Amino acid sequence: MRSSPDNLNHPHALEITGTSMKPFLQSGDYVLTENCLLSKAIPGDVVIANLANSEHRFCVHRLLWRTARLIMLKGDGISSFDCLRIGRDAEFSGRATYLLRNGQKITLKNNWANLFKLIISIYLIPWYLLRGR
Repeated sequence: MRSSPDNLNHPHALEITGTSMKPFLQSGDYVLTENCLLSKAIPGDVVIANLANSEHRFCVHRLLWRTARLIMLKGDGISSFDCLRIGRDAEFSGRATYLLRNGQKITLKNNWANLFKLIISIYLIPWYLLRGR
């Protein structure tokens, strides 16, 4: 992710770089963020974690599971999961609310659609990747 501020304590646009969220998010897309408490994020939301000790400052992935101290994230286009300890590996920075692509603003706030995309991310994408396509 490319971002100029030191933190995301206010709404901000992040440029997507990389392919871990393909096909949902593509390199060159932007996501608009909003502050939210970790306790308010639900599985399926696209969330932002501020990573400690990483070359990539922010991680924009789908939330799979959370507790007060742990978050489990997954990119839609990869088969692996990230389990991060809050305060040690990462800080929870909020969630993505809109996708900006080719001049269009697309909402990411549809909980049912996010849950559907989460199911696809967990089951279908790894199967597709294992088939070597």
